[in-house]
Amino acid sequence: MTAQHHSEYSCLPRPVRNQSQTPKIDTYLIGQILKNKRKAKGLTQEQASDLLHLSLRTVRNHEYYGIRDIVVLDRICRFYGIELVDLIRNAQS
Repeated sequence: MTAQHHSEYSCLPRPVRNQSQTPKIDTYLIGQILKNKRKAKGLTQEQASDLLHLSLRTVRNHEYYGIRDIVVLDRICRFYGIELVDLIRNAQS
């Protein structure tokens, strides 16, 4: 970036982001909620993966890490009858 090019943008305000107001999402808690929902349905991880048409590894990773793939997470939530937004809201600290 040239000095002239840089000066064109120096008059723009820099965005301010207050880190203390950014909600943190407890991904471990999301995984635990998913695990509890699966167990409440009386399913093993393998049975859940078969019914969801997902790999066993995918189900395990979502239960352990929480958010791995938001599209897959939404699919799992719908299967367990919970809203993705509510799940994330409950996992915010």
